[in-house]
Amino acid sequence: MIAGILASVHDLATEASTASPERREWIRGELDGLSAIVESHFGYEERPRCWPL
Repeated sequence: MIAGILASVHDLATEASTASPERREWIRGELDGLSAIVESHFGYEERPRCWPL
């Protein structure tokens, strides 16, 4: 899952360098969504490991 997200981030970053302002805004939204997924994933994954502490 994370590898796929990282590949998407790479592709979007590459595209952003030559994209129109409208497309960059769309890319920004995609990156925000991917960021939220990663934060949620790691928040869920780390929660059970912290309980014993």
